Amino acid sequence: MDLHHFQPQILGSRFQDFRNRRLHLVFVINDFPPGFLFHPFGIQYFAHLDIRLQTDGTFYREQLGDGFFTYCVEDEAGKLDINALSNTTGIILRNLIVQLGYPQEIADMVVDSILDWKDIDELHRLNGAESDYYQTLPNPCKAKNASFDTLEELLLVKGVTPELLYGNGKQKGLAAFLTVFAKTNKIQINAAPRELLASIPGMTDDLMENIMTARTMGQIGKIRDLQNVIANKCECQPKIDHL
Repeated sequence: MDLHHFQPQILGSRFQDFRNRRLHLVFVINDFPPGFLFHPFGIQYFAHLDIRLQTDGTFYREQLGDGFFTYCVEDEAGKLDINALSNTTGIILRNLIVQLGYPQEIADMVVDSILDWKDIDELHRLNGAESDYYQTLPNPCKAKNASFDTLEELLLVKGVTPELLYGNGKQKGLAAFLTVFAKTNKIQINAAPRELLASIPGMTDDLMENIMTARTMGQIGKIRDLQNVIANKCECQPKIDHL
């Protein structure tokens, strides 16, 4: 960010949720050019922009007066819904945590503990935790045994640290890939971040690149399109039922 040539007014970040799509805006401006409007439902400055927006969190930069703003669009359906997480789909989250640089034992503990936190019983999994563990903490509590209301609630779960959830400035945290809004155990292939795609069992680097290229060109509109990408570009097929 080059701020040498002007004294900007930093307005901060805002987001707009609409049909599970979240629009993040981070902007630095000097003035309010025509077309920049505040309204009760968010911020409008895109009527003149003729661009195809990816919904996987890709950041874009636009000029705004003497300054600029960056923004991204995230489709919550392209993330992993922790309320729909199961013993089967938990492998994706385990792989993701390992991919973020954490050891396998941490991944196993976090996934088992998430599943224990939201299930309705007090029987903990091999690496998980239930109320008997949480009652021994300095600030004792009980396992919720119900769905998560927010991602921040993960900080109450055994093994989840602020760095794991939010990242450390150099590495993304789980919050960039998880949601409570998708309401499904499937992942929208056109909106999934690269790191989440890489965590799907059977995914290879070559196949992931083919998927990223195909969806940028608008070629993945239905499951058959994805099957064609797999059949034409790769000999081994990942388990696409996760998508």
